[in-house]
Amino acid sequence: MELRITKKILAFEEAKLSSYVDHLASRRFGTFSLFIGIISLFLVIGQKLAWADWDILTAYSHEGLKPILLGVWATLFISSLLYRVYRYKNISTWIACLSFNAKADKILKTTSEQYKGFKKKLSKELNWLIISDFFLIIFLLLITNSENACPIIAAVTLAVFAFCYFLNKQHGFTRAWSRYEKTQDLLEVLLWEFTQVPTLYSGHNKDKRMAVLHEKYVQIIETQIHERQRDIIGDYLSTNDAAFSWVKSLKK
Repeated sequence: MELRITKKILAFEEAKLSSYVDHLASRRFGTFSLFIGIISLFLVIGQKLAWADWDILTAYSHEGLKPILLGVWATLFISSLLYRVYRYKNISTWIACLSFNAKADKILKTTSEQYKGFKKKLSKELNWLIISDFFLIIFLLLITNSENACPIIAAVTLAVFAFCYFLNKQHGFTRAWSRYEKTQDLLEVLLWEFTQVPTLYSGHNKDKRMAVLHEKYVQIIETQIHERQRDIIGDYLSTNDAAFSWVKSLKK
C-alpha cells in the first residue's frame, strides 16, 4: 500500500507544477498590470489638473529622432514578446526534465527538493520578465507624448489585468495548484501513518487500523476527484455569469 500511495503522490506532481506555472504567471502579471494601470490613471489625472506634459527625451530632442526612438521601442517590444514565448516553452521543458527516478525511500524527498528549486527558478524568471516590461513602459513614456501615452498605457494594462484575472478564474489555475498540493500533503501524512502501523499495532488491532487507513485513502482520492469536477464546472459557470452580468450592467 505504501508503494501505491507513493506512486499516486508522484502522479499528481506534473499536473501540480503545470498549474503552478499558470497560477504564478497570471497572478504576477495581473498584479503588475493593475499597479501600472493605477499609476497611469493618476498620471492622467495629474496632467489634466496641472495642464502639463512630462516628456523628457522628446521635449528637447530633434523632431526627426522621434520615429527612430519609436522604431527602437517597437523592436524591443516585439523581441520581448518572442522571448516570452520562447521562455514559456522552455519552462515546460523544465517540468519534463525533472527526474523521479530516485530510490523508493528517497524519491519523495527528492521530489520535494525539486519542487522548491522549481518555484525559486520560476519566480526569478517571472521577475526578470516583469522588470523588462517595466523598463519598456518607462522608455515609451520618455519618447512619446505622455498626455497621449498615459491613457493608452492605463487602458492596455487594466485590460491585461482583467484578462489575467478571468483567465485564472475560468481555467482555475490557482484552485488546481492548491488542490493538487493539498492532496499530496494528505497522502504524505497517510503514508506516514501506514509506516507507523507495524510498530504501534499488532494482531486484530493492526488489521482494523489498516482497514481504516485504506478507507481514508479512498476518501482522499474521491474528494480530489469531486473537487476537481466541481471546480472545473464552477469556475467556468461563475466566470461566464460574471461576464454576462457586467455586460448587462453596461446596457442599463
